Amino acid sequence: MPAAGRRDEALRILDELKARSKREWVSAASYPWVYGLLGERDQAFYWLDRMYEERNPFLIGLKTDRILAPAIGSDPRYPALLRRIGLVK
Repeated sequence: MPAAGRRDEALRILDELKARSKREWVSAASYPWVYGLLGERDQAFYWLDRMYEERNPFLIGLKTDRILAPAIGSDPRYPALLRRIGLVK
């Protein structure tokens, strides 16, 4: 189950990130985990693609990430992204 009963907390964090991004730069890496926990895969992949465009080093751990990998791992976009990053052949 996405967010495992912590949906309110995830939504609060998301609201804080959005508010902060209006005042200062917020890394794309801040978003996909929250969206993944909320079960919002389209948004999670949107932000993962932004991370890829930024060449964000946090993508290196995507394959073994304990939060995001289970949340989006069954989506067909996940293995495609892993290949694009170079984590699988």
